[in-house]
Amino acid sequence: QKLIRQLTGNSKNSTMSESYKLVFWSKRLINDLIKIGLTTRKSLTMSFPYVPHKYVWHFIRGCWDGDGTLYIQKQPKWGAEYLYSTYISGSKVFVEKLVEILKRELAIENINIRNAKGAYEIGFATKNTLRLCHHFYNGVSPDIYLKRKFDIYNNFLEKRKLNKDSRIGIKN
Repeated sequence: QKLIRQLTGNSKNSTMSESYKLVFWSKRLINDLIKIGLTTRKSLTMSFPYVPHKYVWHFIRGCWDGDGTLYIQKQPKWGAEYLYSTYISGSKVFVEKLVEILKRELAIENINIRNAKGAYEIGFATKNTLRLCHHFYNGVSPDIYLKRKFDIYNNFLEKRKLNKDSRIGIKN
């Protein structure tokens, strides 16, 4: 939505039912994109690209904004709400590299990759989702993340009376 507003000057709030298509007609641009790794059917074949360390969390957050979930679920058995996150991709190679980075950066020992009908999925419960979201949002400009997912995280923090700088078991 932010990109569409920048390109079109349209300030109207779009709904989830709207969609947009960005088409490149420049052969030079297409060839340049192919040179840096753009492929057809990328969701099934892509590998994790080289991303300089200082940008890796921006990249992962962008991937999660596109192909991940963040949600609060009430567990009646325990009478509490929990924060969960999942990420899914058609590329096992991509998910394996993502898991390697998350294990290293978040100090999570066991991350299982589940085969979900031809796609590969990882997921986290509250403690590790809080670690993940801390890296996604702490000190980051609201202009570069998906507000809808940030609001889920922020609402959870408010319900639990945690602050945004809460470092529940987070490795710095």
